[in-house]
Amino acid sequence: MFSDSRARFSVFLTALIVAVVWLPLPGMAEHWGERLRFGDIKVLILHADDGGMFPGSNSAVLSLLEKDEIQSASLMVPTAFYRDFVLAYNALGAAPDVGIHVTLNSEWPNYRWGPVHKPARQVKRILEHKFLCWGWRPVFPRTVASNFLCRAPRTMKREALAQLQTATDGGIVNGTLWAPAMNPEPSHLDSHQGGVFVRRSHFRRYLDLAMETGIPALTFENWEETRRCLAQLPDNSTEAQLVDWVALNLLSLRREQREVEADPRWRFPRVDQYCGIPYGMDLASSESNFKQLVASLPNGITQIMFHPSDEDALLRASVGTERAHRRIAIDREIFRAHDRTGPEWQNSVRKWLEDQGVAFTNWRKLMNRYEDPCVDPMDGAPWVPCP
Repeated sequence: MFSDSRARFSVFLTALIVAVVWLPLPGMAEHWGERLRFGDIKVLILHADDGGMFPGSNSAVLSLLEKDEIQSASLMVPTAFYRDFVLAYNALGAAPDVGIHVTLNSEWPNYRWGPVHKPARQVKRILEHKFLCWGWRPVFPRTVASNFLCRAPRTMKREALAQLQTATDGGIVNGTLWAPAMNPEPSHLDSHQGGVFVRRSHFRRYLDLAMETGIPALTFENWEETRRCLAQLPDNSTEAQLVDWVALNLLSLRREQREVEADPRWRFPRVDQYCGIPYGMDLASSESNFKQLVASLPNGITQIMFHPSDEDALLRASVGTERAHRRIAIDREIFRAHDRTGPEWQNSVRKWLEDQGVAFTNWRKLMNRYEDPCVDPMDGAPWVPCP
């Protein structure tokens, strides 16, 4: 009898905690689109991940940014083609929205990368050693699950800071400038394959890094909607494991986020939810799935990540035929704007989004609105004056 009552009380207490965690604060706007004066509409950030990973990734991401076909991207500092990306990025002559994709794993079996922090032995707890063609080298593990097992949040933060400093200050190798600093500086921080979400302690160090550097970090207002969105990714998608980490740590990550918001150094906006492209067998079916996804989204700010690439032999050799097809034939093409006077425009995803009244933004624009939401940002998106 006593054990049954105790069990019922535990269920009630758990339900109460969940309700309190998800209860919106009094007086707060319903979503971040309203808080940043977009109005009660759908706002998208079309965001390309994995800049720097392959030559084809670099050319595709930078081309999409330059033509304003997407709004944002992120760059992997430890990868082999990071330097090439920065050189091309600095030559664009504008202020594209590119952040740092904090990288703690190296997922492909025959193409690996390791830490930026030197000496590497100071971050050895998040590394493994692999024999590559030029000898034994410290590299990141293939899965972010290794970061869950190693319990080394301070080491993770040390490496993440080294990646950010390389981007902001330039990369120095043996006293020589290996890569110039990004100009302009990174617009935000986010996480490769959800590596910072594996533990509450890792997530806290990620948020601390944002507060210490003044660069906003990707976090979510609506964790449940984010989990629903990501669950639509294919099982073999490189981002699919993020669903498991969000589900496993849902309450603890949400609680940590709320606690950090009380820190006066936390002065950053968030997106409401985070999604990927629910792929079909080809471009047409992927476009159809994407339209269904957008139609099902609640109003607010949604970041949609994908991995565009141009044709690339290293990509095909590293990721396999199916994933290469997604990146080249779907991710590279799905948001192409086309010539507005041509026949392709009438059936394009971009025209459909505009017809639905969807607005677009990026991280630099979000920060501008966040700092003074009652001043017209004149950023091309809707703005509702303050009462």
